[in-house]
Amino acid sequence: MFWGGEGRQSKKWPRMQTRLMKVFFALCLALLLAAGGYLLGLQQQWWSVPREWNPFAPLHLADPVTPLTRWKLQRLGDDPEACLTVLQTAPAGTLTYQPLADYTPVANCPLSNVVRLRGTTLQLSSSFVARCPLVAAWALYEQHRLQPLAQTHFGQPVARLTHYGSFACRNIYHRENARRSDHATASALDVASLSLADGKSLKLQLPGGGCGTYAATENALFFRSGNVTMWDRQKGKTTSWNRLRPDCWLSTIPAAGLLLSPEGGGGCSCGSWMETSIVFAPKTLK
Repeated sequence: MFWGGEGRQSKKWPRMQTRLMKVFFALCLALLLAAGGYLLGLQQQWWSVPREWNPFAPLHLADPVTPLTRWKLQRLGDDPEACLTVLQTAPAGTLTYQPLADYTPVANCPLSNVVRLRGTTLQLSSSFVARCPLVAAWALYEQHRLQPLAQTHFGQPVARLTHYGSFACRNIYHRENARRSDHATASALDVASLSLADGKSLKLQLPGGGCGTYAATENALFFRSGNVTMWDRQKGKTTSWNRLRPDCWLSTIPAAGLLLSPEGGGGCSCGSWMETSIVFAPKTLK
């Protein structure tokens, strides 16, 4: 009886599989047709959605930032005319720039789709040449992130930007066999400090880490500096946990009130590492 029942089930299962596959492909086709119809309707303007949510609408610097903003910025890299049009959408008096013809300031580092940025809502320590998409991205950051945060935390706007420039014809980390740095195309800006309207400088002397990235909370930075290291923003001091060696790429992780230090020293012969992952919990001080 058992084997007979299983035999009947085994005959029904292929037919059920076939029906399920048909339903699955029908649903996929319906979704594709619906998505295609929706996108076609947007393109043909059969219905309207907010401009910042329309993938076919050009970027406007005054619009709120959405998940589509990064994609719209990326499209400007190969379209200088479209990028200059985007810069013209900046609110009046918030962006002063001069379009430049393509040129080669240093051998092997030609510049294209560039402008000279002379001013924003901030006073610049000096004008600088930058790729047009970088200027658009900075304008968005300044308007939608930097200035609102300054008002929230300091009750006043940021007034001045001191920088180290954008163009430098070099490879990343100055390594001979590495890829070109974004600075080689004027696609990155090195910020030295920001100053508030009352003249207070927001420059912070952050501690130097080793390999890997920083992880941050509101009042602390965690990074690898030989060992697991915490920098206290309020005290300006660092604390290290000896013999704990996080990985270069997966460093210390603060989350949910805990601090996770994944083990990353396995196989290393350069110290007496404790090859284990540790979670730190806050200690209540009396």
